[in-house]
Amino acid sequence: MLTIEESSVVMNMPTHTSTTTALARTLVCPAGNANVPATGSELVMSLGIVIRYVSNIGVPIWGVRMPRHAAPGRWTIQPRRLPANSRVACGIIMYGYKLSANSAGLMMQMRTRLAPRLAWALCIGAVLLGARPGAPTPNPDIAPGFAVPDMQRIADGVYVAQIGPGLWVHTTVGKLDDSSLYAANGALVEDGDGSVLIDAGWTPAQAEALAHWAATVLKHPIVRAYVTHFHYDRVGGAAALERRHIPVYAIPATIELDRTTHQPAVPDHALPVPTTPSPIAKDALIFYPGAGHTKDNVVVYFPNERILFGGCFIKDNKATGMGNIADADLAAWPASVERTAAAFPQMGMVIPGHGPMDPQALAHTRDLLKHLPPQ
Repeated sequence: MLTIEESSVVMNMPTHTSTTTALARTLVCPAGNANVPATGSELVMSLGIVIRYVSNIGVPIWGVRMPRHAAPGRWTIQPRRLPANSRVACGIIMYGYKLSANSAGLMMQMRTRLAPRLAWALCIGAVLLGARPGAPTPNPDIAPGFAVPDMQRIADGVYVAQIGPGLWVHTTVGKLDDSSLYAANGALVEDGDGSVLIDAGWTPAQAEALAHWAATVLKHPIVRAYVTHFHYDRVGGAAALERRHIPVYAIPATIELDRTTHQPAVPDHALPVPTTPSPIAKDALIFYPGAGHTKDNVVVYFPNERILFGGCFIKDNKATGMGNIADADLAAWPASVERTAAAFPQMGMVIPGHGPMDPQALAHTRDLLKHLPPQ
């Protein structure tokens, strides 16, 4: 079973590249010198990187993740285990690398004549065999889908993806009363040496996985958490955070509803009701827009990225109805949506409580509310 080196690799990359040829030349020629011929191994590995660089910047390539928040001109490559099809593809590439490195006489000729052909053949073969990012295959039985494509699985039913510098979306998969699987979104924002978690997943195991990942992979341990309303897809994991002595905040109405409805956990820190956008991290504002999905729902805005986390207060752009309205205030919901739009006029993207991120999710929620059948 093929795995990547345990140590991270740092690769100098050009800050400005206009063509793949320029990038390839920088990668394969020592010190960026175009007059020095590249070996077959250098071409094989470099052209493979170029293919993935051009097609999908900032996502895992062949088990290697290039964080979008790396400093300009440098990509920090962190190792990951590869899925089976990518291991086969990488095996082909590594075989070419080993062959070119170990065969002195023959490969001296290949430096000038055969290396480019070998490089292209191996890279094309790798792509055909499925050298794809190490990401989950979407499960059609998990409604309404993941927040973004190609999320990284960090534990059973727990997925993360970076959506901005120091900003991550998480999707956790829970089981509804009818045993169907359902995905719920949350967020995590880095804040100094720590991080702040928005919503704790469905279960303590999921919250534990997020806390472990933040501490050991991000190196930004969760220092506090906020839940956006009292339902168990938001608060279900809070007990695991409290066991780690991570304070979990919620407005008083959420704490009271969690107690009276016997939810699996109750937040242990009361947050004053944020009737105006209030900071909870260096790039996070929390806001209570009024009742909607529930009477206690709050939203979180990330101004640097112009991203709104709407929680279940906002429906995804594919939704055909308002979903679970057992605790909703349908009369108040439209005005609450308008207050949210007025509070954050610069928002460019919305993370709904369930389903894919979409810039039109708030507008779609407004439209759904306009066409509700009579209650």
